[in-house]
Amino acid sequence: MNDDPKTSMRYLLSYIMEPEVSINFTLLGTSSKRAIQKCRFYGCVRSALTNRSLSSSVTEKDLAKLYDMATQSYFHDMRDKVQKRHRRKKEHVESSVFKDITNSQELFESP
Repeated sequence: MNDDPKTSMRYLLSYIMEPEVSINFTLLGTSSKRAIQKCRFYGCVRSALTNRSLSSSVTEKDLAKLYDMATQSYFHDMRDKVQKRHRRKKEHVESSVFKDITNSQELFESP
């Protein structure tokens, strides 16, 4: 794990949560997604990282901002990743269906 607080937070979130699970969360929550800040495990992760990264040059408030930015960007990236997967699967299915249709038409057109 890196000494950079943002990188450490992203690493831990990716280790704990699969992309398909993480798309159900946001930092503060919405009507359709849960707030990660209200989850006990997230508080433990933040506390552990804060104790590890706290120094005389970095305040707890600054670390909290870094963790919030890292968490938001992690969830944004995971949503993009999952959407991209679904889009690729859909394109693959559509192309295979098109190939099947083309092949079946060739069978009917054969003498």
